[in-house]
Amino acid sequence: MQMLTRAGLIVSSAVIVTVGSSSAASRRSAPAIPRVAVLAFDLENLTPVGATAAELAATAAAGPALRRSLAADCGYVVVLVDSASQAQANAGVGYLFDHPAESARLASAVGADWVVVGRLAVASPIVSEFDVELVRVSTGALVQATTIELKGDPGDTTIFMKGLAHVGRQLDRALEAATPVVSTSASCPSHA
Repeated sequence: MQMLTRAGLIVSSAVIVTVGSSSAASRRSAPAIPRVAVLAFDLENLTPVGATAAELAATAAAGPALRRSLAADCGYVVVLVDSASQAQANAGVGYLFDHPAESARLASAVGADWVVVGRLAVASPIVSEFDVELVRVSTGALVQATTIELKGDPGDTTIFMKGLAHVGRQLDRALEAATPVVSTSASCPSHA
């Protein structure tokens, strides 16, 4: 199983547990850092023109960029769902987005606690949005839905990265609210 993680955070947690006092409270194992799967984003192009190269590139980059941000910037353990498994489970564009229980089943197979499902919806050549859902794997329940509207050329990486950064902040807040025992975001840009 492949994982992305911030090694310093995991090492710090282990040091706190092993160096702390010998009281019963300190001997309990540290709470687990949430394991998050971020699926590859779908492209939903609603224009009569069809998908452009910039839209395809932005869609392909969204999942990996969000994975890096959640792991490196916020300290979550990010587990990867292989593209073949996702393609097999995805009955069509938007299927996993519209069926959170199916997304949860897919993420459960790789040991995730949470799954992030997203799409880039393009309404016109200058208006698009990231639609992102956070699903609790144990129940298949949708915990948060976020829509971030982007105005401008989808190929403009500044607009794209600002939109993804906002999505990352929303996910970090939702994950912290849902798992308040574990604070992983001391250095996450969302709290700066």
